[in-house]
Amino acid sequence: MDRSAALLVLCALVTLPFQARSSECSPGALHQLLDKTLRTPIVKEIAVSDRESTEGSAWQIRSIKKTAHVSISRIDFGEGGQQQSTIVFLDRRNFAIRTTTLTYREPIYASKVSVVERRVVRDYYYCGEITYPPINNAEPNGATNSTQESVTLRKRFFETSELAKYLPK
Repeated sequence: MDRSAALLVLCALVTLPFQARSSECSPGALHQLLDKTLRTPIVKEIAVSDRESTEGSAWQIRSIKKTAHVSISRIDFGEGGQQQSTIVFLDRRNFAIRTTTLTYREPIYASKVSVVERRVVRDYYYCGEITYPPINNAEPNGATNSTQESVTLRKRFFETSELAKYLPK
């Protein structure tokens, strides 16, 4: 059994006691909700207080009509590409985060049209105490890096003061 398979088996065994409490949450349901909310119009845009790019950053709030589901996206623009992180909630304990990284073929100042050379999408699912980060076997320590990134992403949304009023109670 390779290391990745052993890690998955270990994670499944360790999280077994918590799975009964998170039965209302499934990565499949969260994935569908991510896809649905990203196609809804932006309701509000807020400036980002801790910008990571001179080209600008923004928070975008979306909501699905006739439901309580809200999604929040952060977009960081750059001359070589852009990074978008989106969170969608079933409730405060059950949510998903999708990161999308676009890399342009050449810097935006070099041409009138930005051609996307590479697009990387990663989905992270959080069901109560259980986190399902993507496992990247192509990188050394890919599983460890994905787990660390899942913690960083969670903090990005839950510890940002300008988002507090949009988060589920």
